[in-house]
Amino acid sequence: MRWPDEKDWKMVSRANGDGGGVRIERASAALGAYIYDVDLSGPLDDGAFGLISHALRDHQMICFRDQDITVEQQIAFTRRFGEILIDDRVLVLDRYMKDHPGVMLAGGATVDVQLWHIDDSYSRCPLSVAIMAAKEISEFGDDQQFSNQHTAYDLLSDGMKRLLDPLRAVHRVAFKNGETEEHVHPVIRIHPATGRKCLFVNSQYTCRFDGMTEAESQPLLAFLYQHCSQQFLTHRHCWKPGDVLIWDNINTQHLVVSSPLGRQPRWWHRTSVAGTAPA
Repeated sequence: MRWPDEKDWKMVSRANGDGGGVRIERASAALGAYIYDVDLSGPLDDGAFGLISHALRDHQMICFRDQDITVEQQIAFTRRFGEILIDDRVLVLDRYMKDHPGVMLAGGATVDVQLWHIDDSYSRCPLSVAIMAAKEISEFGDDQQFSNQHTAYDLLSDGMKRLLDPLRAVHRVAFKNGETEEHVHPVIRIHPATGRKCLFVNSQYTCRFDGMTEAESQPLLAFLYQHCSQQFLTHRHCWKPGDVLIWDNINTQHLVVSSPLGRQPRWWHRTSVAGTAPA
C-alpha cells in the first residue's frame, strides 16, 4: 500500500464534458475533498451530480463552500442520493423541523461530549449518507473530525483480519424517551457500492461481540477503537458559514469537536439518506 505524498494531498481535478467546470481539491492524505464551482441552490444536471457521487465514493467526505440553500433545496439535493430517513427519536438536543419531516435542526449552545461513532449503527439499517448545511457557526469554531475505516481495515495484520472476519458485534442506544434499540452487525462490513471492506465498530454504540460478555469483549474492542481513530487516518473539518458537508456513514467514523471557551449558539440543517442492512 502506498501512502499519498504531499503533492497528492492537494491534488486538484477539473471535470470535462457533462461535469462542466466543477473543481475538486483533496483535503488530506486520509480522506475528504472540497468541491468548488457548484451551486447547490439550483438543479444539478446528471453529469455534475455523477461527479459529486463519484467524489463521495472516492473521498468519503466532501464539502461545498459558500452555499446558500433553503431547506427545500437541501431536501431536493438529498433525494438525489436516495430515500430521506425520517426518525423522530432523538439522542441529544437535536430536533426535527416541524414543517419538514426528515430535516433535523442540529446544534445549540451546549458543548457536545461525544465519542467516535457511526451514526445510527444501532439500527437494523443504519443511514448511508448524511448531509449538514451550516447556518450559524460559533466564533470559537466547531470542528468535525472524520476517520477512514477502509484504511483502518487495510492496515490490520492478516491474522487480525482472519480473527475479525467471522465476528459480529452488538450495537445499542438509549433514546431520550427511555426507548432502547439494539442490533447485531458484522465487525467487518462490505461497502455495497464498492465491495471494499471496512471496520464497523465504534466506541459510542458498540457494546460487545455477539456471543461474548462485555468484559470478554472489552480488550479487543479497546484495541479496535484506538486503531481506527489514529490521527493519520483522520481529517478535521473546520466549519464555516455556508458549508454543506456530506459524508459516507458506512466507511467513516466522526467526532464533533466543540470548544469549551464559548457558549454561542451554532446550528445546522441535517438530512440523512436511508441505508441497507450491513453485510
